[in-house]
Amino acid sequence: MLRTTYGKVFGWCAEVRSRIANTLGGESTRVVHVWSVVRGRALTTSGTVEKWHAVVITSDSVSGIPYGTSLACDSCRRSISLGLVDSMKVRHKTTAKGVAVTSLVFTGILAAAFVAEYAVCSLVRELTGETC
Repeated sequence: MLRTTYGKVFGWCAEVRSRIANTLGGESTRVVHVWSVVRGRALTTSGTVEKWHAVVITSDSVSGIPYGTSLACDSCRRSISLGLVDSMKVRHKTTAKGVAVTSLVFTGILAAAFVAEYAVCSLVRELTGETC
């Protein structure tokens, strides 16, 4: 039973690590928030959040360069044991340009749908004499 539980936990961790690595897609400029747990004396627990880019995930650790530091500074790279990592989240950039492009595409699709509906209704009216 214990071995099966560990297998499920470690399998899940490998799956999450794989998903994050796939999300990063080799892009070193993507920002990743890494929450880590620091266990202190007695039963107290505290944690920290690191904001990194150029993140590398291995089988036993996560490393990255602190956000705001140049990607060329490899000596600035920090590492956290995977056992201390609570969670990771890839930050997706949302820029005004991206929102504007998405809005224009959506508006174009909507306008095309209205034109198509008008064309179909006009054709139906011509052929049958009925209105849509």
